Amino acid sequence: MKRDEVILFEDECKIRDYQAITATWFLKGHQRIVKTYGHHIGVGIFGVIDYFTGDIIYSETETLDAQSFLDFLRKVVEAYPGKKIKMILDNGRIHYAKLLKEFKEKHKCNLEFIFLPLTALLTKS
Repeated sequence: MKRDEVILFEDECKIRDYQAITATWFLKGHQRIVKTYGHHIGVGIFGVIDYFTGDIIYSETETLDAQSFLDFLRKVVEAYPGKKIKMILDNGRIHYAKLLKEFKEKHKCNLEFIFLPLTALLTKS
């Protein structure tokens, strides 16, 4: 690894202030009542961790969409001026968005996406 290269692991998540219940167990005729606050708000978080230093860069956003991801990528590139960034990320749809094409082309010399292969997550039985 050259001193001018960094390896970053990226992911994103959505934290909500309500319980999203899709299924639950209860005795027949004794359905549980789960209190909610009636608001469907939350915060999206993009983040990277530097493999060698442990440094973290993150960004909060209302939505986890391609525009928010692009804004986050700008922040990451600014944080590592003159460095070759190798970013390891999953196969989320926003990571392939057409909106990113121009940015990726502009930064192709200093930003490389390395996608985790789905097959690596599967095991043969």
